Amino acid sequence: FREVGKQIPDNSIDMIFTDPPYLKEYLELYDDLAIFASKKLKDGGRLITYTNTTQIPRICNSLGSALNYVTIIGIEQQKLAIPMLWGSNIMCYIKFLLFYVKGKYKPTDAIVNLIASRFQGKKYHGWQQSTLEATYLITYLSKENQVIMDPMVGSGTTGIAALNINRKFIGIEKEEATFKIAENRIKNSINYQLSKWQ
Repeated sequence: FREVGKQIPDNSIDMIFTDPPYLKEYLELYDDLAIFASKKLKDGGRLITYTNTTQIPRICNSLGSALNYVTIIGIEQQKLAIPMLWGSNIMCYIKFLLFYVKGKYKPTDAIVNLIASRFQGKKYHGWQQSTLEATYLITYLSKENQVIMDPMVGSGTTGIAALNINRKFIGIEKEEATFKIAENRIKNSINYQLSKWQ
């Protein structure tokens, strides 16, 4: 997204919903994500990102350098699929999304800050997320036909969620094989339209 994202006009994205890698060596991605979001989001545009719970203070410093903090949203995970927190002996029943905004946050609809998720498998990517939380948050934090973006698209979960509720979608993925998986999954989603895939 650091390179390809330069093609995206500034102030053109309504919402970024993404899931950066959690490992400590990828923390600098949040620095660049903050800068990228501050340029590409419209005024009032939202950034929602999954986060490594052991690095929340560091990640908040990165994102807060260019955006305004709104809240943390908890994702309650299905009890049969509880992962171990990377590098610890902590079982994670909850994972967290950080919610930031460019400029002033102007609420439209009310949202809850704890979402019950459901494990949908890791068939397409080792870090694949459920579509449930993406669908919920995109539904209530954006409007139909607005532009949703995922600069680290992975297996395409954000794209599927966005297109299925009539949003436009832009996805960037640096791994070609992973991008092909995302493209195929998105093409097979319920409301896929060629004009919406970029």
